[in-house]
Amino acid sequence: MYSSKAQFNIPYFLREGINDLTKSNYSEALKRFNTIIDIKSNSWEAYYLRGISKFYLGDYLGARNDFDKGIDINPFFSELYLYKGITFQVFNDYLAAHDNFEKAQKLDPVNPSIYASEGLILLAKENYYDALTAFSKALSLNKEYEDVFFYRAICYTELKDKEKAFSDFNTAIKLNKFDDRIYVWRAKFKNDLDKKKEALEDFNLAIKINPDNGLAYYFRSFIKYDLKDLKGSLEDLNKVLEINPNNPVALYNRAVLLNEIGSLNQALDDFTKVASLNPRNVLAWYNKGILNQQLGNLKAAINDYSKAIALYDDFYYAYLNRADARTKLNDVLNANADFIKAQKIKQSNKDKQYADSNKFKELVKLDADFTKNDDLLSVNKIFEDGSDATILPLFYLSIDCDTTSKKYYSSFLETLNKGKKTLFSFQQKECNKKDSLTENRTFDQSAQTFYNTTMQAIKGNLNSAIKQFDSLIVNDQNKAEYYFNRAWSKASMVEIVKSFDMIPQEVSLLSKNLDIKTKASTSTHKIYYDYYSVIDDYSKAINLQPDLYQALYNRANINIKLYNYSDAIRDYTMALNQNPEFEEAYFNRGLTYIYMSDTLKACADFSKSGELGNKDSYKLIKKFCSSHK
Repeated sequence: MYSSKAQFNIPYFLREGINDLTKSNYSEALKRFNTIIDIKSNSWEAYYLRGISKFYLGDYLGARNDFDKGIDINPFFSELYLYKGITFQVFNDYLAAHDNFEKAQKLDPVNPSIYASEGLILLAKENYYDALTAFSKALSLNKEYEDVFFYRAICYTELKDKEKAFSDFNTAIKLNKFDDRIYVWRAKFKNDLDKKKEALEDFNLAIKINPDNGLAYYFRSFIKYDLKDLKGSLEDLNKVLEINPNNPVALYNRAVLLNEIGSLNQALDDFTKVASLNPRNVLAWYNKGILNQQLGNLKAAINDYSKAIALYDDFYYAYLNRADARTKLNDVLNANADFIKAQKIKQSNKDKQYADSNKFKELVKLDADFTKNDDLLSVNKIFEDGSDATILPLFYLSIDCDTTSKKYYSSFLETLNKGKKTLFSFQQKECNKKDSLTENRTFDQSAQTFYNTTMQAIKGNLNSAIKQFDSLIVNDQNKAEYYFNRAWSKASMVEIVKSFDMIPQEVSLLSKNLDIKTKASTSTHKIYYDYYSVIDDYSKAINLQPDLYQALYNRANINIKLYNYSDAIRDYTMALNQNPEFEEAYFNRGLTYIYMSDTLKACADFSKSGELGNKDSYKLIKKFCSSHK
């Protein structure tokens, strides 16, 4: 916590925030700039610097929003337009990026970064001559701009100007000999010129500088392959996959190499993973089918060829191979149908046209990331344990033991705690504070019973707690807190029952000789408190206390478990209308939008959640928001 004396010291927070930025402590910097904005909402500097913090956290949409706010306050600061332009650039919106760079140039015509950014747009659009002009202009303003020499060198490689390309690569290396990117690109260019041994030396240097440069290992594996070093090539691909195990391009190429050296089962494993990561990749299914067929897994092969054909109906070789597999299984009727289809494709000359088909090209694309990203959350990770896998948990009411709970204070709590020395608050985790009710007890009997019942639920005595809540409600049906905590108890009970039902087998002793066998579990568990009952209790609490936004949040969480995503969005939105600083609701609503495939809205919610202090939001931003406009 910051001291109250420093709380209103804007220069202090500005200075410390900039210091955090220089140390790459972007989350801490963001908090400090939040404080300035809370105190002085017209501080364009704070919006600009908070935007920079978000930018380096990968929250480009959130950064853009802050740059817009800064521009509204001060439209004469060129860097706001520059960085705003870059946020468009990362999403390939070159027109909007160019528009902002142009505005930045008018305000600051001698800023080399603006021309460098404009050059990158032109380079991405493969407009190499205009890109050269922009980069050269940047270098005329800053003759030691290492990155620009590097980018200009790439332009020259595309234009096949060997002398100028090598000159710029070499100058970039002189300015920064520890930039592994430069060695990688120079090595690629040398390899294109068939200077394989020189290229190998550059890749070795890049890896020495950065042992986690997956791209260097990947390209080096091809050179080793060309030099007949199959073992070395395989080792490099293994290294790429050690850095990023879910790189489909490396997996695909390793599968091809493993097949070549005769490791068919391992090759099949790799193609299987490629198909899982890129289920619309037609060649992954086709090659998987070939390997299954070679290994004698004919039914699996037929399934793989069918997947390939479903993606590309004119795949001549897939029909031929499927026909062969069906013939071996004596499925003559379907085999003949496949042969006839293949013949029709051949007669129409489509058997030779598939490689030039735009549809086919789209179906063989693989998206890969060569960076180390162990901290990133994958889509599978979010969905593998069900739709609620990363949803932040429910709230319940208990004694006030968590200082962070103060942000959830409301008029409902104010009424509930009136005249009490020991206060109730909303919790998400188990309260470890000592029971303070033994001293200065000011609860009436019903409040005491409510607290004791809640403690029973927290300790796991859910059946007993629910029965006691039932009794409390019978005596007084107008207490929202009773329904609220009963709903939480019921939801906890459902989760326990669900965990029992997930056990797939039971082991039993079937005879006196202790012959242990397994059998499918036939046990059934009656769910005494289903999710609909939980929703009913939260709805009753909301009807009694419309400002109980935690009940709206909890009801939204339960709706997600029932796959009622639209209802969940409605409830999170209503909760946020009551408390616009409710970071958990932004986070969970963002995930719900992901489930609904509305990435744009999800990214906006993750950005706001991160701005309010939820660091996990930036993992999801990096995963889902790095390529969405």
